[in-house]
Amino acid sequence: MDNVVVRWLGRTARDKPLGAIGGVVVLALVLIALLAPLIATADPVAQDADSILLSPGTDHWLGTDNLGRDLWSRIAHGARVSLGVGFISIAIGSVLGGVAGLVGGYYGRWADGVLQQVSDALMAFPTLVLALGIVAILGASATNVIVAIALVQAPRAARVVRSQALAVKSMEYVAASRLVGAGSVQIMFKHVLPHCLAPFIVIFTNALGIAIVLEASLSFLGLGIPAPEPSWGGMLAGPGRDYFNVAPWMAIWPGVAIALSVYGFNLLGDALRDVLDPRQRPL
Repeated sequence: MDNVVVRWLGRTARDKPLGAIGGVVVLALVLIALLAPLIATADPVAQDADSILLSPGTDHWLGTDNLGRDLWSRIAHGARVSLGVGFISIAIGSVLGGVAGLVGGYYGRWADGVLQQVSDALMAFPTLVLALGIVAILGASATNVIVAIALVQAPRAARVVRSQALAVKSMEYVAASRLVGAGSVQIMFKHVLPHCLAPFIVIFTNALGIAIVLEASLSFLGLGIPAPEPSWGGMLAGPGRDYFNVAPWMAIWPGVAIALSVYGFNLLGDALRDVLDPRQRPL
């Protein structure tokens, strides 16, 4: 079994080299986030008046900020915040939207009508504007950022799963299941849902990059993760801009972290789309 998995991974990496690069980037970021307490060289919120605005060196790999805080430690712990918020919010939004899309696509009629109306209403707003409005109403906190991003993601997941459910429910084996007495819930979760998993995985992966950008944007605008909790977006705001001419590394490193994470998730998502959905493969 292990040899089969290894061969499959090797073949996929050979056929999709950009996807493999994205996978390596994502794996590295996840490991940094998980191991942050072990690999951080200092307390990410500890201030040191003797180490203010130090350039990258042996003592501080990525330099320090205007309060003497070690940037490598803040980047590592910021990965836990950014990736954690991204994973949780997209998981909640995708599951809620996926279930709604599955029910609406299978039952149709009024259930599908309600789903369509709610999805259209939410998707009428630009992504960032909708997230800003939700957090502005609920208040700035990690929990409210998760809620905002989940609500932004839900209608998109619902649309994708709904379209798949509409196609699958008309297949002959679904009709045969009804004839032998299978109930609607059994058909949905035993026959329709498995066919929705491939597009679900793809939109989940691609949406993670969007979630990281949204969290960073909200934190940059002061509506995200409250200080002094390290957040990539929060590190770009305020001092990151004010001290850019004197200490550009304060803004460069969190910007690089955001760019790498989005790049990695996008590459991985594109590769998964081609692998899991043969119809999307280039001719």
